[in-house]
Amino acid sequence: MHSLNNTQNLSRPWAIGYEKKNNYSLKVLRFVDDYDPNLKRRVCEFEIFNLHSSSWKVVVDFNPDWMIQYIYRGLSLKGNTYWFAENKLAPGKTGSVFLLCFNFTTERFGPRLRLPFRGRYGDTLTLSSVREEQLAILFQESAHAYTLKVWISSKVGPNAVSWNQVFLSVDMRPLISFQFHCFSGSFFVDEKNKVVVVIDTTRGHPFTIRNMAYVLGQNGYFKSVDLGDFSHMKYWPLVCSYVPSLVKF
Repeated sequence: MHSLNNTQNLSRPWAIGYEKKNNYSLKVLRFVDDYDPNLKRRVCEFEIFNLHSSSWKVVVDFNPDWMIQYIYRGLSLKGNTYWFAENKLAPGKTGSVFLLCFNFTTERFGPRLRLPFRGRYGDTLTLSSVREEQLAILFQESAHAYTLKVWISSKVGPNAVSWNQVFLSVDMRPLISFQFHCFSGSFFVDEKNKVVVVIDTTRGHPFTIRNMAYVLGQNGYFKSVDLGDFSHMKYWPLVCSYVPSLVKF
């Protein structure tokens, strides 16, 4: 196994979490799951940095039958981090999407977790959190981009997730005529008012694209808010759900 320091040109997701024993020890995960043209093979390996001991731990014998595409952003919740992942298939092919959790206490990825829909690469798939307790998922199928749906979990953990009925389903056809970008589409949920706020951009000429907030609710409620800045074509707007300090006093 070679060090991750030698894989600067590969996609390297990072995540932060904490061990639920040993006084909530904070940890950072970084891993590679990408094809290395120099080695002419896929590289899949990870390391963990423990902030309590200020040391790196290399995890060996890591050869999963799944992969995490670089477009999928992780979400830290209750000390663990969740990602969308896919089955490993032949080069150029993509499989169905499922959910994975990295458990910072056991320092291992858990089993595949059930999603309330059938997703695939190219769909808009985004994770958010609700009240720092539950997962929320935004899904907009690329083949039918007019319908956007949001689910909230009823139970969530590294080894099992269960889902409530659809929290919000919106026909986007009379509102906007495009799919939220799979690189963007980060969102917040307001359970009390049954509202979802999606962060994305306008579409059009590169020099006119704006960062936007799209507010979606029941009974066709829709509002767009210009966030007051132009959007660079290489950088998509991103917001993260508020998470309290991981430091325990």
